[in-house]
Amino acid sequence: MTATTHYLPSNTSFVFSRSDNCLRLPLPESFPCASPEDLITQSTRETVASIIYVVVLPLLFVIGIITNVLNCAVFYRQGLQGRVNTLLFMLSLLDLLFIIALYARYFNYTLGQLFGKEARVRVNIVLIRLRLVCIPDILNVISNLVSTLISVDRCVHIALPLQVQSLVSRRGFWVIFGVASLALACSGQIIVFSYDTACAYYSDSQVEPTWLVIPSTFYLENKAFLDILDSVVMFSVVPFLSLAVTAVTTTVTVVKLNYSMKWRNRCSSSSKLSGEEIGLTRMLVVISGIYIACVSPRVLTSLTRLLVPDYRPWTRLCNLVVVMETLMNVLVAINSVINFFVYISLGSKFKQTLRSLVLC
Repeated sequence: MTATTHYLPSNTSFVFSRSDNCLRLPLPESFPCASPEDLITQSTRETVASIIYVVVLPLLFVIGIITNVLNCAVFYRQGLQGRVNTLLFMLSLLDLLFIIALYARYFNYTLGQLFGKEARVRVNIVLIRLRLVCIPDILNVISNLVSTLISVDRCVHIALPLQVQSLVSRRGFWVIFGVASLALACSGQIIVFSYDTACAYYSDSQVEPTWLVIPSTFYLENKAFLDILDSVVMFSVVPFLSLAVTAVTTTVTVVKLNYSMKWRNRCSSSSKLSGEEIGLTRMLVVISGIYIACVSPRVLTSLTRLLVPDYRPWTRLCNLVVVMETLMNVLVAINSVINFFVYISLGSKFKQTLRSLVLC
C-alpha cells in the first residue's frame, strides 16, 4: 500500500467502495495537510520530524534510561518512608517509563529511515489500532501530577511546618494520588478510541490504496463528550491547573525560603529551617522551575487549541500543529531526563548515596 497518511476531518462523508472495504475520497490535494494556507509545508514537517525522532529523541532516550535508573536506585536506597523521597522515586520511575514509551511511540521514524516510509506508516497504523498511541501522554500527565505534588508538599512544609502532618494523613495523601492518577489514565485511554484507520482510494485509476487516520465510530457517536474531554479537560484544564498550582506553590516556597535564610543570618543560633532542609528545598524549587519551563509551551499550545478552532491536525494548519507537537515532545522528554543533573549538583545526600552505590 502507498506509504502515506492523512488526518481526515471529522465532518468528511465516508463512502466505502471496492471489495476490500476501502474509502472513496477526493484527491489528496484537498486534504488539510496539503493546504497551501498552512504556515509550514509538508516537506518541512517531515524534515523536523526526522531530526527530532531519529536523532534527538534516541539520544534523550539513552540519557533518560541511565539517569532515571540511577535516580530510582538512589531514592530506593535512601528509603521510601518519607513522603518527599517516595514522590521523587515515583517521579523518576514515571519519567523512566515515559521516555521508554515516547521512544517506542516514535521508533517508527527510525524504521522509516532504515526500511522506507512504508514501514513507518505500517507501524503507526498498528499502534493506532492497538490503542497504544496515548500511553506516553498518560504517563506524562501522571508525572506532571507528581511534580505538582512535590511542589505543593514542599510549599506546605515550608509555609506551615507545624501543621503539615495534620493537614492530610499519609494514607489520605496516597488515596487522593491514586484516585487522581486512575482518573487521568482512564480519561487518556478513552480519548485514544476517537481515532481509527482505514485504507482509501482517491480515484478509480489508483491501484494501491492509501492509509488514513480517521475519526472512529465511537467518536462520531460521542463527539460532544469526547471533544470536551480531549480539548477542554485533558489538553487545557488539567495541564493549566497543574502548571498554575506548581507556579504558585513554587513562588510561595521561594518567598518563604528567602525569609528563612534572612532569619538564619540574623539569628545564627536559632533557625526555623536546618541547612539540610534549606538545601533540599532549593533542589526541589529548581526541579519545579525546570518543570514549569518545559511544560509552559505545551500548556500554551493546548490553550491555543481550545481558543483557535483551526488549530487541529485535520484543519488547514495541519503541518503547523504536528510540528509544534513534535517540538513539545522534545521539551517534555528533556524534562524527564534532566532531574538527575539537578540532584547531582544540589543534593549532597543524593551524591553520597550514589557514590556508595557505584563503589559497591
